[in-house]
Formats: sequence, C-alpha cells, structure tokens
Amino acid sequence: MPCSETARANHEALFPGHVSTWQVTDPELIEVFDNFAFDEVWRHSDLDLRTRLMTQLAALIASHAVTEFRYGSARIAHPLPAYDNNPAHAFQAMLDPANGLAPGDPARMATAIIESTDTDPAPLCIVLGSGAFTSTIDTLHNRIAALEAQTDLAASTDYPLPIATHRSDGSST
Repeated sequence: MPCSETARANHEALFPGHVSTWQVTDPELIEVFDNFAFDEVWRHSDLDLRTRLMTQLAALIASHAVTEFRYGSARIAHPLPAYDNNPAHAFQAMLDPANGLAPGDPARMATAIIESTDTDPAPLCIVLGSGAFTSTIDTLHNRIAALEAQTDLAASTDYPLPIATHRSDGSST
C-alpha cells in the first residue's frame, strides 16, 4: 500500500527532504508506518502540531526505545564543559550508540499499547521498557518517602480533636 498523499504531505512538512534509513532497508514498513503515523493518527486527534511532537518525543525518550531519532536523525551540539554533570549531558550520553543500544523494542511497545486498549478498565498509565519501569519505580519510591516524612506536618494542620465531655447519664458530647 503506497503512502497516502496526506501522509506524504505531513511527513514532508515535519521532515523536509528527509529520507528515513528504514525507507532504504524496509520500504514496506515505512509505507505502513507513515500512513499510520502521518495520516490515520492525525485524523483521530485534536492536538496542535507542537504539542503532538513534544508528546511523541517525550514518550520515545522516556521509553528507552531504539528509535530513528535516538540513533539516526538526532542532531546535538558538542558538549560544553560548563554543563558537565547535568541532565543535558546525560541526555547526550543516552543518544550516543557507543554507550550501548537502548533495550526498548518499538514494535513490542506498539503491540503493548494496542493491546492495552482491550483492557477494562483501561490503564491510566503504561510504562514501557524495563529501564523506564525501574526508573519510574525508583522515582515513585523516593516521592513516597518524601511525602511520608511530612506525616507529622500534615497532621499538625488538622483541627484539634474536641475534648469529650461525659454526661451523668454516661453519654458523651
């Protein structure tokens, strides 16, 4: 099935002149992918272009997946010493294939997402990839510990409990 005109136009608008490395190695996959990603999905969403792209990029990065962005088309500047040991350099290290490929398989992730639509009730959040899962669990444990450290503070803002008074008939107020 060739790419639809809508898919071609949207792809060109987002990535002018770009030819995917997968277009060379697996043109049938790109036809299916481009029709889905740049035509079908767009028909079922009201997101503006900027929000759509930021959401997609965040999901790809968070999932620790092997993607063309991560290992093909990402353009990053040379590291500056002034920014050593900060999240920007950690992000650059993540993009470097010399540091090992990401464990996430985009095809398996897509299957998991599609299968999740049959789950009742639908999950409110899906974490894909073992690295993303471990990182998410660690972050949530740290947040819970920080909240639990505020137990006394939280209780200190409650109204004081009324002092019970006992009546001669044995009842309390």
